[in-house]
Amino acid sequence: MAGEQPVERMPVLPVRDIVLFPGVIAPLFVGRPRSLKALEECMLKDKKVFIVAQRDMQVDEPGPEDFFTVGTVCQVLQMTRVPDGSTKALVEGLYRGKAEDYTLERDYYEVFLPENGDQAEGREEDDDEGQMEALRRSALEQFEHYVSLHPKIPNEVIASVSSVDNTDQLADIIASHALLKVDQKQRLLEIGTPEQRLEELLKLLMGEVEILELEHNIHDRVRQEMEHSQREYYLREQLKIIQDELGTGEGSSEIQEFKEHIKKAKMPKDVERKAYKETERLSKMPGMSAEATVVRTYIDWLTSLPWQKQSKDILDISRAQKVLNEDHYGLDEIKERILEFLAIRKQARQGVKGQVLCFVGPPGVGKTSLGKSIARALN
Repeated sequence: MAGEQPVERMPVLPVRDIVLFPGVIAPLFVGRPRSLKALEECMLKDKKVFIVAQRDMQVDEPGPEDFFTVGTVCQVLQMTRVPDGSTKALVEGLYRGKAEDYTLERDYYEVFLPENGDQAEGREEDDDEGQMEALRRSALEQFEHYVSLHPKIPNEVIASVSSVDNTDQLADIIASHALLKVDQKQRLLEIGTPEQRLEELLKLLMGEVEILELEHNIHDRVRQEMEHSQREYYLREQLKIIQDELGTGEGSSEIQEFKEHIKKAKMPKDVERKAYKETERLSKMPGMSAEATVVRTYIDWLTSLPWQKQSKDILDISRAQKVLNEDHYGLDEIKERILEFLAIRKQARQGVKGQVLCFVGPPGVGKTSLGKSIARALN
């Protein structure tokens, strides 16, 4: 307790994720039994209540150890019941208060506060007026910039803040409107002198403005890139449609060319159907897309294969062995397996279809050169 210093007692209303400042009118939704009891008790007396933020928002039934020391003495202006069973209270912050002690009175907590608690922090009446005015203007300027960058704060707030003449109150009003963290606002509430409060507020606003400017720069760059890509895509599609209508389009001529190549290639029927299907897909794709490039390469490959061209194999095992030995030193097991494959093919002639050899191994061991040797041996 504060000894002989005059002390006032009043109910305590703990709140989560909000810090209420003097001079600010704000609505509160109250649902916890102790908080409701504290409101009812204050309405029966002088309508004053001590509103203090919780240290941990997750605590449902906070005690004195969960309250910050500094809070705000508020006047309850109005109380109304809402359909969900909670109570809406309209409160006005009057002045700061620093709790001396807490006590549990029936179903709610009471706080002991030294009278004129706001003055107890030691305001400096002889502050340099020039410095205070400079701080005031800097804070207003930074806040205007902050509001102009923040999408969630209406511009009308600037007019209401600019009309505040009292420097002490100005810092509290700006702090209440700024979307700062609870611990940052609590730190501002605990600073007693207006000069120090404005300096701390200025630091916080400058930090927030810097972050918001970076966010805006990032968003602008992303938006410009998206707009450019979308505009380019839109124009290309328009141009493609116009050219297709006129029959002079690059896409139209390319598709027609592919169809002619497919027809000339004399593919097997199932392959031909697949080629035409892929050509139709290509005609509906944006020309510069990655998938269009893949499909275009695939169709090119299909049409370039010599489907109707055949060479007569020379199934001479001695010749094949000679070629393999000329081209490769060692690899005896592999060469033996190739010769077995050719011997079976020679014996079977037309009876064996679709046989393949699969070469497996890391790069540089001779897979491709073996294939070339087989091709040379078979002519």
